[in-house]
Amino acid sequence: MTRFKNQWFCLAFLATTLATTAAHATTITSGTSSATFTDASNSFDATPTANFTVGGYPGDQVFEFGWWLRQATDSGQFTFGAPTSFVAGADQVTYTWAALPGGLSGLSATLTYLVVENAGIASLTSQLTLTNNTGTAIALVAYNMVDIDLGGTASGDSATGGLGGIAVTDPGTTLSLNFYGTGASSYLVRAFNSTTDVAGILSAAAAANFDNSGLPFGVGDFTGGFQWDGINLGAGGSISLTSGITNAPLSGSETPEPGTLSLVGLGLAAVALLRRR
Repeated sequence: MTRFKNQWFCLAFLATTLATTAAHATTITSGTSSATFTDASNSFDATPTANFTVGGYPGDQVFEFGWWLRQATDSGQFTFGAPTSFVAGADQVTYTWAALPGGLSGLSATLTYLVVENAGIASLTSQLTLTNNTGTAIALVAYNMVDIDLGGTASGDSATGGLGGIAVTDPGTTLSLNFYGTGASSYLVRAFNSTTDVAGILSAAAAANFDNSGLPFGVGDFTGGFQWDGINLGAGGSISLTSGITNAPLSGSETPEPGTLSLVGLGLAAVALLRRR
């Protein structure tokens, strides 16, 4: 959604590893070229600007999409800051942090975005992998949020659903999008506002605790998020969390998952499947 326009820099065909001093704004495109996802150079701060387009539907459908993290005892959440490096292919990009900022410096992370489209079904999958590089266990809480603006407009959205997935619709378009967080503990939905929407709550100097409120939503400017509690990451241990956006139907027991998210040398190979869990 273009409330504020940035210039995007497209890395579409050749996979390239870039240093943190280089801008990491990236566009990835489905194999059919009918769905695209762009994350801006500020996509890992408190205003994680992003764009998601779906073939056959006018407008940009997403304004923000991002992750936050805190230790269970922290009084506020951390954004990830600029990645150490990233590798971008045609339909997939993977970011790497050798050490996360602030009180999370004992953790390293990778974040992969994959965009696919098949037979009119478009999906963005986000997979965050955290690794504990310390000698002691760390208790974590993770969050993922999205600001969806269907039809490229910042109002008119309605939403229903719950932990199994949140369905967003707008009478101005026949496109509906479903936001999901696989295995999440709770959700939160709020209308867009710089301080009281989901991104604003996550950026505040207080521990966020989503309380499964805000649904049904509308009519308004939708923001929503999922929270993962009880992440006990042992010394040297890793965990992967998955979220995404799709126009495929969801239910409480069904979410789309990435079939393969893998690096092959400097290239990227991805196969996306929608399957019943």
